[in-house]
Amino acid sequence: MGGVGIQSGQIMADKGVETVLTGSCGPNAFQTLQAAGIKVITGASGTVQEAIDKYKSGELKAISQANAAAHSGMKRGK
Repeated sequence: MGGVGIQSGQIMADKGVETVLTGSCGPNAFQTLQAAGIKVITGASGTVQEAIDKYKSGELKAISQANAAAHSGMKRGK
């Protein structure tokens, strides 16, 4: 099994997700989402509603490659 990003990406693909709003996206998750045809939008922060509003207003844009290092979201016990 892969990392959480890969597993999450596969679950989203299985559920028919078309777009993901996130703060950042590592290479494995990005590759999984891209292969599934899921658009990745980064730069999201705040509440879910705030992120949706920013996306709808054009403040957040799709990415064409990962914008975070592998495992950068892992806190490793911190």
